[in-house]
Amino acid sequence: MLLGLAVSEISDMIYSSALGIQSVDMADYQKQLYNESYSKIAFEKIVGKGGYAEVLDESGAVVYSTGVAKLGGYTQRELECISEFSGYATYGGVEAVSLNESNETLVIFYSRAGDEKSRLLIAADKTLVAGEVGGSSDALTDTEFALLTGAYEPDFALTQYSFATKSGVRTIIFHAQMPDDSMYIAASRITDMINIGYIIVGILMFMLMAYVLARKVKKPLALLDAAIENVATGKAEPVLYKGPSEFTQICDSFNAMSKRLDESEAQRQALEAARQKLLADISHDLKTPVTVIRG
Repeated sequence: MLLGLAVSEISDMIYSSALGIQSVDMADYQKQLYNESYSKIAFEKIVGKGGYAEVLDESGAVVYSTGVAKLGGYTQRELECISEFSGYATYGGVEAVSLNESNETLVIFYSRAGDEKSRLLIAADKTLVAGEVGGSSDALTDTEFALLTGAYEPDFALTQYSFATKSGVRTIIFHAQMPDDSMYIAASRITDMINIGYIIVGILMFMLMAYVLARKVKKPLALLDAAIENVATGKAEPVLYKGPSEFTQICDSFNAMSKRLDESEAQRQALEAARQKLLADISHDLKTPVTVIRG
């Protein structure tokens, strides 16, 4: 999952770098927007080298444009078909899926956080089977349907951003240039190389961890092996080891066991010596009366 997210972000960076698009916080332009100083806003950083931006008034009419303005402006319902700007103008937050079996179109709206907000189900004749646009369930116009499905300007991603000015509320329509086939191919090759790189790095890390783990395990095991041989030959010595707590506990337990064995052996030898002395004493006591009788 994380790998997929990382690769997706890298792809976006590749596209954005090639198109000259940057992540922008519109709050940085609050002063220019309020004063309607649109020429002082670096729209090219937002929409890319081939993109353009339109500024609409409250009625939807275009009052400023860095490119070819839409004749007649936008209706309120058309604006409802354009998703909100989320920082990257190439991310629209709308996904359209054609349902081949029923010849219907499913449109999914996403929040800035990537969560699903709402859905529309559109019939082949552009009537709304489920959902509403702008509070209405009336059939969509060709323009509204094209805005929802991305067919309005196939080479651009449309997003909108509303803000307050000294003259009232304004809305910017960003027309961000989308990557062409050559960019997709280049990005695909780069992401493939990155994926291979991740795999190679993962294998190397696994081998390194296995080597380090083997080194850490080998030393205490070698010490324990030598200590066991010493116990078998009667030359028990304590295992002196400092390292991971798991192995330290094993070595400490072995030392404790070895000490108990030594103590047990010492007790056995003491008992054996006492037994031998007792037998010797008894033998001596038995011999003395016999000697007296014979004498």
